[in-house]
Amino acid sequence: TFIFLIIGLRLGHCLFYEPEYYLSHPLEILKIWEGGLASHGGAIGLICAFLWFSHKLKKSFWWVISRAAVVIPITAFFVRMGNLMNSEIYGIPTNLPWGFVFVRDAVISPDADKISEILIQAGLVSSNLSSSLHSFLVGILPANVDAVSFESLYNTLLKYKFIDQSQFSQVIDSFVKAGMLTANHPTQIYEALTYLLTGVILVGYYQLSYKYKKPISDFVILAIALLMIFGSRFCFEFIKNTQVDFEKAMTLNM
Repeated sequence: TFIFLIIGLRLGHCLFYEPEYYLSHPLEILKIWEGGLASHGGAIGLICAFLWFSHKLKKSFWWVISRAAVVIPITAFFVRMGNLMNSEIYGIPTNLPWGFVFVRDAVISPDADKISEILIQAGLVSSNLSSSLHSFLVGILPANVDAVSFESLYNTLLKYKFIDQSQFSQVIDSFVKAGMLTANHPTQIYEALTYLLTGVILVGYYQLSYKYKKPISDFVILAIALLMIFGSRFCFEFIKNTQVDFEKAMTLNM
């Protein structure tokens, strides 16, 4: 299962999202440590593994896949929490109070006037340092570019002691309020919680059926798993950012 899963995950990404590149550079497919795994490719890999396993075990394919479906949502929960930790596959901008600022990807306009004004008005930099802060920003911010990395700017201000580490959250909040940073839907959490709930329901169904000596229906398990996992995934995709450029022109993305 593990081998088929890894092969499916990797080929799913390479062939669904970037086929031209990987078919031109086939050895790059082997470099899974450089990123690029697709869950729907993994699902195909799992189905192949379960077909082989059911044949070997002389069990019904539906028996095998329904038992696997009980624990797959728990795995999916951890996958999405990993995506959250990596600041990847997140949603479109939102004003909801639980929106996340994904600092690693965040960019801001290199406007020295606006940046210094935000920091001083928020009380993060003393007003008597306003002129030196402005001169410093003019010196480090590149000209003729539309945006710079927020994380890089923050680390530079930290390095030269205009701000300190304890002010991190306040800095983020002040730039969000000023409209220079946006918060995004943490769709990883939305999916993760749905998958966790699916896992709890399936484990509960399995345990209660066993406890009360009721027949366990392979198709009830599969129906719950497929409807909750892929039904929720279909809905969440509408508030996710696209992962690759060709998806931008698609009504329904990959």
